[in-house]
Amino acid sequence: MDDDIKAVSEQDKDAHADQPPAFNRDGFLQLVSVFIGESGDGLPITLSINGMLVSGTIISSEAYFAEMAASLASTIYGNVKTPRRAEFEQSIADMPKTPNGEPPLAHELQFIHLRDAKFLAANGESMNVTSSVLWRGRISKVAGWSLGAFSKA
Repeated sequence: MDDDIKAVSEQDKDAHADQPPAFNRDGFLQLVSVFIGESGDGLPITLSINGMLVSGTIISSEAYFAEMAASLASTIYGNVKTPRRAEFEQSIADMPKTPNGEPPLAHELQFIHLRDAKFLAANGESMNVTSSVLWRGRISKVAGWSLGAFSKA
């Protein structure tokens, strides 16, 4: 019996070996992400990741994938509306859903999503962008964060 428990434990450990430990993810940031997804409203936020600041409006994974799907479809298909385009957009928009069709729970979130992202490098240089930028990053890579987004002075 002990050998069976040990074998199952080893299999479970191997199955999760590529995932970062839960303590590497900010549980509060995961919870904020879920609440934003449920409310549908965005929230201005600034993240510190690998010595760089990323600032924008946090959005749900559903909003991120829906906007990304529309942007990619527009790039690929232009203004042409076809069943194939609709299928393409829907397949991307459905990506954040769990197998049962529901959004993920807070502890399952591994990524954070921003709209209108702006970037500030470690040397203080702003990386200007000319259009609205959708950004996706790993929650486990966020070193710190604050509410509020930076803007031009």
